[in-house]
Amino acid sequence: WFEEWFLYLEWKYHATNLRQQDMEAAWGIDKRFINHVKDCKAALDMAAFLSWPRFASFEEDKKLRNPQKWAKYDKYRVIQWDMTNIPAPKFADASLHRATFSQYYGMNCAKSGIGMQLCGWVIPEKAWTGAVEDGPYHSNAGYLQAQKEFQEADLVAGKVIKFHNILDRGYRGNVTAFRNDQLCLQPPSSRSDRRFTGKQTIFAGSVARDRSGNERGVRVMKRSGLFKRGFKETMSVKRFCDAVLTWGFQVNFMYKPVH
Repeated sequence: WFEEWFLYLEWKYHATNLRQQDMEAAWGIDKRFINHVKDCKAALDMAAFLSWPRFASFEEDKKLRNPQKWAKYDKYRVIQWDMTNIPAPKFADASLHRATFSQYYGMNCAKSGIGMQLCGWVIPEKAWTGAVEDGPYHSNAGYLQAQKEFQEADLVAGKVIKFHNILDRGYRGNVTAFRNDQLCLQPPSSRSDRRFTGKQTIFAGSVARDRSGNERGVRVMKRSGLFKRGFKETMSVKRFCDAVLTWGFQVNFMYKPVH
């Protein structure tokens, strides 16, 4: 039992025995049994992930966040969203290559949404193919609908405290947030030939400072060598994508919260 968990977590953290043949040699068992162990433990991992509340409640978030840093959001339910890339190979198939190539990152990859509440709770989202842009992912991934349901259930003194989504400029999420009865905070945008006013510059800097915590949350996700090195053609897509979700859940209990 212990050895099986050790094998699974070694694969997931991906710092030793990186290749399949290395694992077979180290553990003295064949590929089929190794994959069986991975899938059995991944099923338990996923069951734990799905049984846990997706978001921290307003009272939990407020109690565990840094009161000095986040004083201006004292009465708000804030969540920050960002995207991260997971490297993928250059596929020979033209349709796969096109679907996974990201113009922004200049590489073939998968893209996953990473949310973080002010208390440091990390929320991983499903990995999509790299060609998707941030805006369509944000609109269609389903977490905004989940946030709407959560805020309506997690009442504070009988009132709904709406989620405030803090996003990067590329998301264009105001309309999507409005449709899901939420609010959105983003840096201002302007045409390339125009300068920001003084107030716009201060506001943009303030939002960028607040979003820095989310960038640290993304780095925590990439402490796993499995996602740092990325997907390989010999890997199981389902096993890899499930590992993205369960690792994002797992980091909440492994590392000091990112405030």
